[in-house]
Amino acid sequence: MNKLTDKERKFFDLATAGGLDLSAAYAIAYRSSGGRSLTNSLSRKKKLKPELFREIDNYKQNLYDLATKTQAEEMEKLVRDRIATQIELEAMLSEIAMGRFLRKRIVTGIDVKSGKIVKGEIEETPTESEMISAADKLLKIKGAYARDNVVKHEAGDTFIEALKAISQRKKKGGVQS
Repeated sequence: MNKLTDKERKFFDLATAGGLDLSAAYAIAYRSSGGRSLTNSLSRKKKLKPELFREIDNYKQNLYDLATKTQAEEMEKLVRDRIATQIELEAMLSEIAMGRFLRKRIVTGIDVKSGKIVKGEIEETPTESEMISAADKLLKIKGAYARDNVVKHEAGDTFIEALKAISQRKKKGGVQS
């Protein structure tokens, strides 16, 4: 953009500062009456260069792009900070299973001397059932409870082998049902 006059610089600054529309910025910069529209003022005075409007539009677009990018980055950071990884979850479950995890709890009670309700904060360790449940979940995550693909029947392996033989004959067309 070429060199700006003082009034053009003031108009540019007011138009890009936010909160003012172009006609209000023009009225302040050129001290014209607020009652006339921007187009009337510009057509009468013809003082503003078209490049100035392009610069204002570019500035506002760059500002909008920067704000949008910043908001997107902030949202990604918030999401990343709030989502626990599998390692973090396993570490927490391990702490609970070992009985080392301390949780804070607020309790209320009545002070016998003064008769007022009193709030207090206590730290608790996990109960035995919570420790067992955490250990169970850890073992499930680690795959200790993986199911075997072996079919067992109370009649024994010979019964299973007989069923396999029958199903193979049916597939070959040897046995009709």
